[in-house]
Amino acid sequence: MCDTFSAGGYTDWYLPAIWELNECYNAAKIVNTILGATNGFQYFYYWISTEYTSSASNSACGQGFDWGYAGNPTKASTSYRVRAVRKF
Repeated sequence: MCDTFSAGGYTDWYLPAIWELNECYNAAKIVNTILGATNGFQYFYYWISTEYTSSASNSACGQGFDWGYAGNPTKASTSYRVRAVRKF
């Protein structure tokens, strides 16, 4: 989804790694002040590209924007949001 995303004239968007989305979490208050409640970060979980290493190959990582912690839910049974980012 992020690989094919296009916005603002840019096509180099990607799914962020855990440290990148954590930086977004740290800046969420500022981002939300600028973008507003609709376009800013909401208090949901977002998928990240960092893989969760376990015996279960159907687990992934997500970053919560409520308390800021990361989790490792099952891919098939969890609906998280996606937030594409790009390098600057």
